[in-house]
Amino acid sequence: MDAVEQHDAFFNSFNLVRGPCLGSGALGEVVLASAKHNSSLKVAVKIVTFETDECESDFLYEVGFLRDLRHPRILKMIAFAMDDHYGFMLSTYFKNGTLRDTMSSDPPVEEPRILRHILDVASALQYIHGLYIFHQDVKPRNILLDDEDRAVLADFGLARQASDSSAMVMKWETTPGYYGPETRKKRPMSPFKVRISSFFSSLFLWHR
Repeated sequence: MDAVEQHDAFFNSFNLVRGPCLGSGALGEVVLASAKHNSSLKVAVKIVTFETDECESDFLYEVGFLRDLRHPRILKMIAFAMDDHYGFMLSTYFKNGTLRDTMSSDPPVEEPRILRHILDVASALQYIHGLYIFHQDVKPRNILLDDEDRAVLADFGLARQASDSSAMVMKWETTPGYYGPETRKKRPMSPFKVRISSFFSSLFLWHR
């Protein structure tokens, strides 16, 4: 069974019709899908290719986190499935896209809206940090916008959980260009350390 057949088998099992690609990365893509019985009912489907055992582990980490997290500013997973080669994750579809999509808007995004997005993301991070979970890949493409223009944190593929709030890590895995300055020093650091000024400055710069 080739990739197309495997993907079709997944969509058929959930009575979905595959739609256009919403985004893609090194190990997979996110596509739009609609219910066969009602095309107005849509979901986003993340398809991860298991090129290595680590890819499969990352997928299972994400499923495990999203299955248990309950917060209005964190993406809600609806269902998931997997086989020997692929992982499939169904989640809420956000038609307004991502925070990255607003960066080229004209006129520029007004500061009250930026502040609202900052507070939304901060609320999500405060929640997961309380569970000793650190995201590792907070960036504009991983922040969705709902119908009320509220920010929703997504993509927990690189997230990990520590034993407690005092845990230290030696390596920080994230998208190139989104490293904090302390990660370059190659010494133990707290994954829950929050530099408020840097965090706020980064989000403001994303919108400019």
